[in-house]
Amino acid sequence: MNTNPNVKRILCFGDSNMQGMPPTGSGKERYPANQRWLGVAQDALGKEYEILEEALWGRTTGSDDIKRGLFSNGLTILPVILHTYQQIDVFVYMLGTNDVHERKKVTPEQSFHNIKISLGLVHDLLPNAKILLIAPVPIDEEKANRVDQNQWQGGGRESHELEQKLFTEYSKEQENIYFLRASDYIQVSEIDGVHFNIDQHRVLGNIVASKIKEIFYEI
Repeated sequence: MNTNPNVKRILCFGDSNMQGMPPTGSGKERYPANQRWLGVAQDALGKEYEILEEALWGRTTGSDDIKRGLFSNGLTILPVILHTYQQIDVFVYMLGTNDVHERKKVTPEQSFHNIKISLGLVHDLLPNAKILLIAPVPIDEEKANRVDQNQWQGGGRESHELEQKLFTEYSKEQENIYFLRASDYIQVSEIDGVHFNIDQHRVLGNIVASKIKEIFYEI
């Protein structure tokens, strides 16, 4: 907890790539806090900012996991999280990767729709917050299927489609919504084709920190 009454608070909502799962992980492993990208961003921003992490492995934009139930559904849990945090300056959203997994699969159109609904909820429940939407890096389908027993069939094409839809819609200037395409700066691991190596966390953390400072400069 940062007790500075003037601290700038950034609430981050995402999946295992925000949570810091390494490409060799099984859901429980995480990079150390100072090495995963939210920690890197926190260190780069300093004590005048507070990163609040709400990330969960397997989380989707809005579909259920047939094995894990409702708690992986980002659209279901998001209102609870938004009601939990009231004084938020920036809301960071990065979801969509798990939507192309076989157990949770929805179309890129549905994922895009879920994201639009989610951002609308943020506007409604945190009306003073700015939004930073990060388009996730498309998966490497061949590597992902090799590691995860063909559970990502079609996911390469679909994750690229979602990235393009988000870029088309949100790269244009919009009130209170800022956009970052993660694949402009980093790539998925050669190991599993889904998660990030530690050097990519370092890059993304510094890029996000710079973007957040840019947002506050405009405020």
